Amino acid sequence: MNGAWQTFPGAQLLGNGHMGAAVCCGPGELRVLLSHCAFYSGEPEPDPADETAAEAFRLARAAALREDWAEVDRQTERFMGCKGNYGTSLPVGTLVIRIADLEGAPPVMTDRLDMHTGVLRIDGERLTAELCCSHPDRLLLIHLFAPDGVEL
Repeated sequence: MNGAWQTFPGAQLLGNGHMGAAVCCGPGELRVLLSHCAFYSGEPEPDPADETAAEAFRLARAAALREDWAEVDRQTERFMGCKGNYGTSLPVGTLVIRIADLEGAPPVMTDRLDMHTGVLRIDGERLTAELCCSHPDRLLLIHLFAPDGVEL
């Protein structure tokens, strides 16, 4: 992880359709910015998808592979709905996990998001964290591993 990871724009994003997490690392801590669908900022609207949406999506994908961005825009207009009303799930809090032995130290960590399992693994010199948002269970799982003697 580099310095960009220490703020939201550089965060790793996890979500399950009900809740989301933006995971940031900083000196001596792991920050998880939480959001939930119950805190939504948009307005309800009818489902814009119709019988042509699947074909429009296929054509948009093919255009993207050709890097024909104007055609991508034309095709996605067919199924994207009202652009002014997408809304977002609002932040509901920040979970801060402090690692006492690392306070003040710059984060020396690597990350890997497994797209098959949805598990984000963060490996550091004195801490390993695994995070996953489970859709069926509607929960955020955080599993921390630390060597003996490291205080969380």
